[in-house]
Amino acid sequence: MTVIAEVTAHGQSIWFDYIQRNMIWDGTLHRMVLEDSVRGVTSNPAIFNKAIGGSKDYAPAMRASVASGGTPKDVFERIAITDIQMAADVLFGVYNETNGLDGYVSLEVSPYLAYDSQGTIEEAERLWTEVARENVMIKIPATEEGLVAIEHCIASGINVNVTLLFSVETYEAVAWAYIRGLEARAEHGGDLTHVASVASFFISRIDALIEKRFATLESDADAETKKLMQDLSGKIAIANAKVAYQSYKNICENERFKKLVEQGAQPQRLLWASTGTKNPEYSDVLYVEELIGPETVNTVPEKTFHAFKDHGKSDAKLLEGIDEASALVESLKKTGVDLNEVTSELLDKGVIAFADAFDELLGTVESRRSDLLDAELSSVIVKAPNHIEEIDKTIESLRKSAFVRRLWLRDSGLYAGSEKEDRWGWMMDADELADQLLGLSAFAEDLEDSGVEYVVWLGTGGSSRSARVFSSLLPRGEDAPHLFFLESTHPESIQRIESQIELDNTAFIVASKSGTTAETRTLADYFWDKVGEEAVWYAITDPDTALETLAEERNFAGVLHAEPDVGGRFASLIGFGLGAPALLDQDLGSVLFHTEAMIGSCHGSSPAPQNPGVQLGAALGVFAKSGYNKLTLSLSRELSSFGPYLQQLVDESLGKDGKGLVVIDGESITAPEKYGNDRLFVSLLVGGEKVSSRLAALEAEGHPHIEIRMDSCDMIGQQFFLWHIAVSTAAHVLEINPFDQPNVELSKKLSREFLNSESTLDLNLALSGEEVLHDDENVTLFGTSPLGNVSRLDETIVEFAEGAGSGAYAALLAYVDETNENEELLQALRLKTRNQTNLATTLGFGPSYLHASGQLHKGGPDKARFIVFTPSLEDSTTECAQLLCAQAAGDVHALRQSGRNVLRVQLKSTLRSALGSS
Repeated sequence: MTVIAEVTAHGQSIWFDYIQRNMIWDGTLHRMVLEDSVRGVTSNPAIFNKAIGGSKDYAPAMRASVASGGTPKDVFERIAITDIQMAADVLFGVYNETNGLDGYVSLEVSPYLAYDSQGTIEEAERLWTEVARENVMIKIPATEEGLVAIEHCIASGINVNVTLLFSVETYEAVAWAYIRGLEARAEHGGDLTHVASVASFFISRIDALIEKRFATLESDADAETKKLMQDLSGKIAIANAKVAYQSYKNICENERFKKLVEQGAQPQRLLWASTGTKNPEYSDVLYVEELIGPETVNTVPEKTFHAFKDHGKSDAKLLEGIDEASALVESLKKTGVDLNEVTSELLDKGVIAFADAFDELLGTVESRRSDLLDAELSSVIVKAPNHIEEIDKTIESLRKSAFVRRLWLRDSGLYAGSEKEDRWGWMMDADELADQLLGLSAFAEDLEDSGVEYVVWLGTGGSSRSARVFSSLLPRGEDAPHLFFLESTHPESIQRIESQIELDNTAFIVASKSGTTAETRTLADYFWDKVGEEAVWYAITDPDTALETLAEERNFAGVLHAEPDVGGRFASLIGFGLGAPALLDQDLGSVLFHTEAMIGSCHGSSPAPQNPGVQLGAALGVFAKSGYNKLTLSLSRELSSFGPYLQQLVDESLGKDGKGLVVIDGESITAPEKYGNDRLFVSLLVGGEKVSSRLAALEAEGHPHIEIRMDSCDMIGQQFFLWHIAVSTAAHVLEINPFDQPNVELSKKLSREFLNSESTLDLNLALSGEEVLHDDENVTLFGTSPLGNVSRLDETIVEFAEGAGSGAYAALLAYVDETNENEELLQALRLKTRNQTNLATTLGFGPSYLHASGQLHKGGPDKARFIVFTPSLEDSTTECAQLLCAQAAGDVHALRQSGRNVLRVQLKSTLRSALGSS
């Protein structure tokens, strides 16, 4: 008879505290059952992490799980449930032979749910159903919330292994929760004969913590107390277990429990857990030998198991020295150590340790998952050696605070000033994204049936920028209509679009989340007055908006409802982003496939150190706090449309409370000496494209650089989701709310005042508070600070920008038609400004920039100079022209009221005329 078989003869069951797939495949577990009398198996996150991370057994299963999609937790559970099922099948003979006393395999609910009763119940029920083995036990921790779940699960007929028990009092509470659960089950006619539970009482951790406290107190203790500490070392954990065992015996004699036994109930045995010896001065089988006794279980770690087989003794000592055990526990008080405080601390630390182990496990799974996805997953590499340590500390802090899980739980407490109604709906899983595409397919088919050749998308900011990205990158269907985007009310912009379409062969998509966007409504009215019902009209908006009412009044062909809990700049993966490619018959299936991979990697079950969105966001936050707040983009040529989208997402989400990152898009990369020490470079590359030599030189000079790479353009959906998570993370690091825009309303309010004023707005005249600084045949310059010699407009603008000082940025804001010619002129001006001042520069066309960088301009870093080009219009009396002028004037006023320094350039003819001599 083996030593373990001798232990079994004493009435104690030895369970093996480890599981690995190969030990099931190669028959090891079966031999342990037959030859070593092993009667059960327990698992936990640390065990699975060791098994998955330390062997190649799981490679085929991992590939299959990754191929079928899902989050790291999804992948882990598929693997773990298979292992648990196979082990349970091996042990089913033991289960039958012992009439359900032994033969169990344990699977733990997520440690993240330790303080969530309902969440624990739901996960326990799900795991019980998915494993579908009657000899499985679901592990639930002995927190107060866990007790509620334990009672519910027992009443539901779910076997429970109660874990993280340290104190006798908590054990008794667990035992009564078990009894109440059985009573509830019996009251409803449930069978008690197949409900089993063990109470896992942890051992060695108690001695380890007590000895740590002894070491702290010893220097101030007298000789007698020191001697007592020495005598008690290594003995309290066993004594505490013996006291708990006496409580077990007393509970078994209770009349309430005896009635349940008569109905077929079995006792909830004490299971000795954490029985590996931590102090090398003690016997390596101490916590096995000293706790052998009837009606108990000892779950033995692998190393201790083999040690006990080799040299352990099977004497039954659990019933020895019961009175001495109580006396030992009582004498501990004389040392100044309170056992209740010790066990309470151990429970708290145990919950944290289990969560940390689960983080590590899921991190291992995500690392394997990312390796298998390889080129199908965009990569993020932070190249900033001087900042890596701080970024890593920030990421670890985010992990410890459970940031990712809280984000996915939509915890408004993550952000200063955040409210419950914040817009979190963009945080969708793969199934929810697929549902979005189904709705869009019907929308696209309906429009296709209309047979129009042209589609004009009327929308601005978040209602159009992501749509432009998708439509520019994905191959267009052969018979798809020609798509145009219009977000400016500038008369020349409108006329340019009109010249390219046939009004009565056109569908107009009126896109506005709020349903009240001034430009969108004005453009819709303009074209309605022109063509009315002869064109095809659709609206994309939130439910119950003014735009939906308008669509009903005008009998639009359809209304596509957007998710109301998604803010405009986060709306890339709903109708505002995906609607345009759906209309163009572009391959959204490929977008879905690739985006699912990034959703999985950024999910709440992907811990911060392995979560690419969190890694990127933590880096952005650290750089912003360190003064590297000019996020300068270097994009592959085909990804140029992604820059304006990213500018809105970052500027509007992070530019507030005097903080934020200023996105610098379209400013070509040049030599290191042309930059200040405030630049953070971000490159977004496709395929095998190399980092430019100029960017490599900047990196060599110590400028931080984040390299993001995707294999193909149909992976662009990954970038949207990656940056959504990154911006949300950076906002938390910067202690701001990413979902509000507190400074945007000021411009809107002032614009409305200009529109509603009885006096006619004339931009050729000075606005309130500004003076004429210069006037010639091409321009009039308005401002509040005197200018130097104004002989050339470009030199004047450079000089004005330079006055902001180092670390500032210059914003060129132009209310002109966004033609290639005008953009080239303004790009040349901003590069000249950059090269002569070393300042970062931005370019925005009005009024669309109001919906992108307007928040940043007034709420972000205040070191900036703003050059606003206001238009010269042949007819400024039309509704569109009036709105354009009012928005320009309103924003100039809003900038000044926000303490910004503004130079207004009133054009008298074309932009080329104004800059022609430059």
